[in-house]
Amino acid sequence: MKELFVYPTIFEPGSFGVEVVFSDLPGCVTQNDNYKKAFKGAQEALNLHLRGMLEDGNPFPEPSILEDIPLGKHEALALIETQI
Repeated sequence: MKELFVYPTIFEPGSFGVEVVFSDLPGCVTQNDNYKKAFKGAQEALNLHLRGMLEDGNPFPEPSILEDIPLGKHEALALIETQI
């Protein structure tokens, strides 16, 4: 049975579209043309990143508390989920 994982994600408009960063998962980043595509890309990036961690035997970090995540002026916060 697959387990659900949910991580907070920061979306920010950038010079090449929308940039996506998972602050709890260093190296797990993506970008896309618009927010709809960036959201889908974030789901895919999270899934691939966690699968890689699982294959390497690395434990998953606890997701940050939303209120503790600082945001810049043009940044937006969303919860991204995946099942593994």
